[in-house]
Amino acid sequence: MVLLRLIALLILAAYGYVAGVGSTTPAGMAETVIFYLALLGLYLLPTYEASRRKHRSFLPIALIDILLGWTVVGWIAAYVWALRMPDPVASDEENVDSPYIVVEEPASRYPANSTADALRELARLHEEGAINEEEFAAAKARVVAPR
Repeated sequence: MVLLRLIALLILAAYGYVAGVGSTTPAGMAETVIFYLALLGLYLLPTYEASRRKHRSFLPIALIDILLGWTVVGWIAAYVWALRMPDPVASDEENVDSPYIVVEEPASRYPANSTADALRELARLHEEGAINEEEFAAAKARVVAPR
């Protein structure tokens, strides 16, 4: 759709210029008006795209488009910026519906990072098959080795 709007405005401007500029007939005058309106629409296209997309940086895009659009580089910068989707900002309200819930585990009766906790975790991993016998023995030796 973005490309379609750009092409339509370019075609309207070209048609209005070729058919209307320099003509004194009423039809030629209407085509001249079409040319200038299409040119104005083309000039303000970055502002329209930013508005349509509800871009967070709408005001800076509009200012660059209106004040620097005549430089062509300013128009291109504003147009690219308007088409670029902003990075989503995570807010607490958006995370309410998240399927992932952080649950705090109950406090252990052993001190944090205790040898008993480490050995219990190693035994669980060994029983589940996550680590083999050699890895279990090596990890157990590191846990119980004096520091």
